[in-house]
Amino acid sequence: MRFAPFWRPFDVTPDPDRYRAAVTALVDEYCRRRKLYLVLRPRPHPDFYPIEAKILTEMGLAGSASSMLDRYFVDASLAEAEQQKSLDQRWRYNLRKGLAHGLDVRIGDAPADVKTFQDIYAEMVRRKNLNYPGVDLPASIPNLMELPERMKMRIALAHHEGRPIGGIAFSVVGDLAYYVFGATSDEATALNAGYVLQWHVMRWLRENAKVRWYELGGPGDPGIRQFKKGLAGKRGVLLAVREFHYCPDVTARVVVGGLFALRDARNRIQRWQRERRPSEGRRSN
Repeated sequence: MRFAPFWRPFDVTPDPDRYRAAVTALVDEYCRRRKLYLVLRPRPHPDFYPIEAKILTEMGLAGSASSMLDRYFVDASLAEAEQQKSLDQRWRYNLRKGLAHGLDVRIGDAPADVKTFQDIYAEMVRRKNLNYPGVDLPASIPNLMELPERMKMRIALAHHEGRPIGGIAFSVVGDLAYYVFGATSDEATALNAGYVLQWHVMRWLRENAKVRWYELGGPGDPGIRQFKKGLAGKRGVLLAVREFHYCPDVTARVVVGGLFALRDARNRIQRWQRERRPSEGRRSN
């Protein structure tokens, strides 16, 4: 179960006993009655993940760590001046360079915005020789645009001399904002458009959403890690997230534990390959 169970309404003081009761019901139904193996992955949230992890540990669920689950968060509640001070020095320098180019950034949710973003993304995939077998991630954006107003995805597009050169797809779900996709052209990279886009997204969140935290996703390769770490800055958080496992059957615990160990080994190898042997497209860029 990923990011479950739901237990706290957005605008009500959270009651941890509700979470404990929900997990108890899951354990009773799936582990004791159906004899299945339960894996819970709490929703990464700097304020509430520690509460949930503590309760799960107290209830006897075993936590397994994986750096693949870690998440960077920006404190989106900061005033603009405070946000600038929080940024890593190098990130702040690149932002100033990007702003000096006078890029035109627009945030919207029209079908034309989606199409423009998808075109930039597709061109980036071809240019960098990226390979996501069987997955066309931006194809899901139109469906995400149909969610209720408070949850729908939005597109931030950067234009230079009238041409779209880069974009960000982001959304707000409950009390968190999420960076979902990013796409840039060679021109956008040269103009530091990625920095300017993220800066405008945070400004939009400050003015339009009641969220404190803006999740950037996992660390990724060294370049992505440096970018996200610099944006999270001094006031942000790198949240280490664990999965929690429960099963009363010893044999099942051994078998599933071995499967998860193989999964983690595969993930480490794939990360090593991405960091040590970048694609031909990345080398050429």
